[in-house]
Amino acid sequence: MADPTQPLPLMPHQTATWLVDNTALTFQQIADFCGLHALEVQAIADETSATKLTPRDPVRAGELTPAEIERAQADPSYRMKIIAGPAQQRRTSGPRYTPIAKRQDKPDGIAWVIRHHPEISDAQISRLIGTTKTTIAAIRNREHWNIANISPKDPVTLGLCSQRELDALVAAGLAAGRVNKWLVGLVSLVIIVGVYFFWPKTPERKPAVPLPGLPPIATPGPERADTLARDVERLAERIRAAHLKKDMNMFISCYASTYPNLGELERQTYENWKNYDFKNVSYNIANLRRTGPHQAVAEFIWNFQLINTQTKAAEMYRSVINVTLEETDGVWKIRESKDVS
Repeated sequence: MADPTQPLPLMPHQTATWLVDNTALTFQQIADFCGLHALEVQAIADETSATKLTPRDPVRAGELTPAEIERAQADPSYRMKIIAGPAQQRRTSGPRYTPIAKRQDKPDGIAWVIRHHPEISDAQISRLIGTTKTTIAAIRNREHWNIANISPKDPVTLGLCSQRELDALVAAGLAAGRVNKWLVGLVSLVIIVGVYFFWPKTPERKPAVPLPGLPPIATPGPERADTLARDVERLAERIRAAHLKKDMNMFISCYASTYPNLGELERQTYENWKNYDFKNVSYNIANLRRTGPHQAVAEFIWNFQLINTQTKAAEMYRSVINVTLEETDGVWKIRESKDVS
């Protein structure tokens, strides 16, 4: 296991590339020295990583000695130690500097963070990428002057920030979300207790007594309650359970047989389940209304807390779906849907 106190080489991925090409070290030894996951090193060795990297010699950089490499090659359990870590970058108190050639990529990076990490605040995005809250708000509300040409891209890939900075903000955002959820639960409990004990009791209504010589007073019976909201809530809960269990039969049962491109939906869902583990799924249902005796429309707002199965990184994703519902044999299902995120 890597020593968490040991400094890492200046360019971990490039250093790992050189060690894979020029040594007989194990993937785990290289991963521990470079601060990477063993699967990342394997991807570099198999040339399946997303980008091709220029190897960087740690011996010439003064971070390793040939003797240290030979000792590690002879003993697979030995973990190499860096001679001297690179000088830590020190940020000034001023705004982040972005090279002129990369400034045009900022809107793409901002759009990517907004889409994939809703737990990060605008102020944090501003410090991470070096932009203004006005620009962030314009992109979030799709009011940016160049919104038609903005394509969400990972700011780390664009070189606008480091992976460590992004991971730190994601972790902080998730922790703040858990605290906020705890506070909301506490406030809700206080309200419920207060209503139960202090809300004035409604006096019991006495039944009407007919006057002598008059026919009994007819009281209207209770009307049949509209169960639409309850049934659609059950539908959303089935979709949520299907994601958490990765149960395709349960998932497909939530869609009508007339749903367009049902096979493509199944394929995309399988792909998402392959790439991510669903740690938590929550939803809100808005604008629910009937459009006919057996038809309705609604807006499903989904929030997914995901774990990337390859990088093990935590991610948050928010999706807003306009759905058309139909009732078949007493069961509501989705007939059409459109992502308006």
